[in-house]
Amino acid sequence: MYDYLIEMLFIFPRALSLYLTLLIIFIINFYFLEKFVSRYFQKSKLKFLIAFVLTTVIILGLYVAYLFAFSSYGDSIAFDKPYWDAYHYNRFKMANDIIDTEMLIGKDTSQTKQILGTANSTTPTIWYYSMGLGKDRFGYFSYNLAVKFDNDRVSKVAQFSTRE
Repeated sequence: MYDYLIEMLFIFPRALSLYLTLLIIFIINFYFLEKFVSRYFQKSKLKFLIAFVLTTVIILGLYVAYLFAFSSYGDSIAFDKPYWDAYHYNRFKMANDIIDTEMLIGKDTSQTKQILGTANSTTPTIWYYSMGLGKDRFGYFSYNLAVKFDNDRVSKVAQFSTRE
């Protein structure tokens, strides 16, 4: 629970600032578009509707442009045990290294626990590690690492995510 609160403290202010910026741009854009549209249309409801629709299209276009231009999938970094232990909300950045280097394959349960620590949840054959929240171009995700054991040895490691 504590890790989740820390993750939200890092993510929410960034998302809030984006939406507040878009709202301010929306208001300013709407004001000027309504002035511009009033030159061509006399009915106030029609002016309002046209200005509102045009402003909404412009804001959606800006939001999509922002998503594709400035958001990223997050930087991958090499596995670092002290970093893994200290920054639970940023573990997802190390997932590619853990999987690609196959550093856990063949390790027994005690070796795996020594490297990754205690799993957040377990089944008899799979250990799940929470790796924090990350973002991509379409929102925020809760990243997890699944470590599968066969005969008490790691046989597969996979990352999966769920939309927050």
